[in-house]
Amino acid sequence: MEKAGLKNSTADPFLFYRKHEDSFLYIAIYVDYGLIVGNKDEEIEVFLGLLQEEVKITIGSLENFLGMQIKCQSDGSIFVSQEAYTNKILQKFNMAELKVCRSLPVAKKVITTKMSAARFLILRQWAA
Repeated sequence: MEKAGLKNSTADPFLFYRKHEDSFLYIAIYVDYGLIVGNKDEEIEVFLGLLQEEVKITIGSLENFLGMQIKCQSDGSIFVSQEAYTNKILQKFNMAELKVCRSLPVAKKVITTKMSAARFLILRQWAA
């Protein structure tokens, strides 16, 4: 990560980032999966080239990452859900056919961000 000019986040030891005046690049790593977020395609491609020199990787879409479904909306917002995981757990415990609760005692929270121009990639590392 240092070779790519990335700094280690103080919030999480497996979150790396690089920010310039008008660009950003974030890399989150979990075991052998990685998530790349950036707003400049050329910076993402350079990072991928450096990474491919070190490890064999497979690049996938952002549709499913660690059990979360992630969708980039047309207005630039990001929708994250765990519907598939929730349904799997309900099936496992024979609860999928129970009556649905129409209101939950939780507040809906909307998080806004300036990442509307970001490009997201999921990496699957196969071999070091």
